[in-house]
Amino acid sequence: MNNMQDQLSYDPPFTIELVASLLEAYNQPDPSLTLPLADIHLVKSNLLPEESENELNIKFAVDRILVDTVDQIKVAEQKDILKKRYIIDGGMNKRTYSKEISKSPQTVSRREFEATVALTQLLNHKEFELRETHQIELKHYLGSATYKTLIGDQDFWKSILSSIINPAGKWVTVVTGIGGIGKSSQTHRALWEAIDRSAVERFMRIDAKNKKLEFIEFLTQVADWLKVDASEFERADELAIHLLKMLKISPYLIYIDGVEEHIEELLDQLIGFANPSQILITSRVEPTDKSKIHFFQVPLLSQEHAKCLVLDAKSDVNANGSADLSDAHMSQIYEKVGGNPLALKLVGALLGDHSLSEVFEDLIDVNYPDTEKMYRRVYIKTWNSLHPKNQDVLTAFGVVKDVRSISIETLLSLTVPRIVKDKRELYDVLNFLKTHSLVEIDREDTSEKTHYKIHNLTRTFLETDIIDWGQ
Repeated sequence: MNNMQDQLSYDPPFTIELVASLLEAYNQPDPSLTLPLADIHLVKSNLLPEESENELNIKFAVDRILVDTVDQIKVAEQKDILKKRYIIDGGMNKRTYSKEISKSPQTVSRREFEATVALTQLLNHKEFELRETHQIELKHYLGSATYKTLIGDQDFWKSILSSIINPAGKWVTVVTGIGGIGKSSQTHRALWEAIDRSAVERFMRIDAKNKKLEFIEFLTQVADWLKVDASEFERADELAIHLLKMLKISPYLIYIDGVEEHIEELLDQLIGFANPSQILITSRVEPTDKSKIHFFQVPLLSQEHAKCLVLDAKSDVNANGSADLSDAHMSQIYEKVGGNPLALKLVGALLGDHSLSEVFEDLIDVNYPDTEKMYRRVYIKTWNSLHPKNQDVLTAFGVVKDVRSISIETLLSLTVPRIVKDKRELYDVLNFLKTHSLVEIDREDTSEKTHYKIHNLTRTFLETDIIDWGQ
């Protein structure tokens, strides 16, 4: 489990020491740094907390900060340069030279202005670097997108984003929809934008896929992120109280992707655990009581959007094939699988290798409303079209339980040597399975080695129809 205790919190440490280090490396004011501080009062509130707002003019505060800062610089040459550039009379602060203002008021005003501009640029530059570093780190733990573009309602993710930016007293957001509808993709897009907008300060991901997530498991994973030894607490409520105290001081956005069971009981406990931390959940299960949460249900794709997805999946498999699909044929496909993105991608991949009539041979009595039957038939057709080597590798994903993804080395140990001889051959198989929407790279995994994963619906098919657990 990757923890986030070392995760940078974007709280710019505007201290005298920081400005000293900035000035020490400072050569010339950079006119290209045009991003202004959100409020120049940040300078005073962070650097001069002891000063009253009415007691010290902002310009004087900046000038005094420069004086105190330059005095801390150890490099004599740089100190002299900075004194000459920004500070009057070798470093006298405002209280010292205020009596001299009448002698040269224009000079004093100009120097104060130059000092303000220079310090603002320096602080802004450091602030920008901190924000950029922080966003990169948060996105690293979120993971890059597994989708090329979002198909369907282009604005749906904005509703999720709105709940993140403005909780309005509801600290838990639940995004639901049937399997394969794109819950994770839409939520990922919203989180990515929230990070870009600096609306997320701290982030942790709780793994709910391929396991039954009880509240104690949730607490244990939160403890791992915060570097707390959960075994030191005898009772779950003691651990929860300890973690809540930490999260009150440093709130997180807690993302739980793929809650499939016991949503009601778990949700009640999570609502009590949130605030000021936010909890964002994706689930196939729609909660009964929505009064205390933000709730969003991912809609099915329209036939128009479904056609785009089918053609995209088809071209991934066969770039040289026909780039079109008649409306009549698309209507037949839509009647069978509806607006379910994963099912549409699987059918599109099949159409890259087979004719429409061949694909429909095993889907004659399938109709969308019976989602479970529809997916099973689509998977069976897909499975039967695979080479034994591809089947063997895909089966390996179903054998490994309670993990979200597996490495190349693990896959090699699970496959039959006479079928997949080495890493190069395994990479070829994985690439084939990936283009057929059966396997994907786990972009949420933060280890150095590439990991691969399968969709929960693919896992269900393998465990139910393919793997003989009795052997």
